[in-house]
Amino acid sequence: MLTRGKVIIITFLVSTIFWIYKFDQYKKSNSLIKWILIPTYLLGALCCYVAVCISIRLYNFNNVPNAYTELLNELDTIKKELEMKNFVFR
Repeated sequence: MLTRGKVIIITFLVSTIFWIYKFDQYKKSNSLIKWILIPTYLLGALCCYVAVCISIRLYNFNNVPNAYTELLNELDTIKKELEMKNFVFR
């Protein structure tokens, strides 16, 4: 199962590799573009993390539909079977 911690690590590993290959040319310069790209990069990585976390949460929420109703139905079935055997609930 994909957890939130794994998503953080995968996101930052991929984004760091992307940063090294794409934006390494600005590392040694003092240009203004460097100060624009770094916050943009961090915001992009954070947005990717948020999008993946939301999609995982929605998947996990929709993956177990109405589990409590199935449990209640199973308990009712057990209760009926016990009542047929003259078991008394107190």
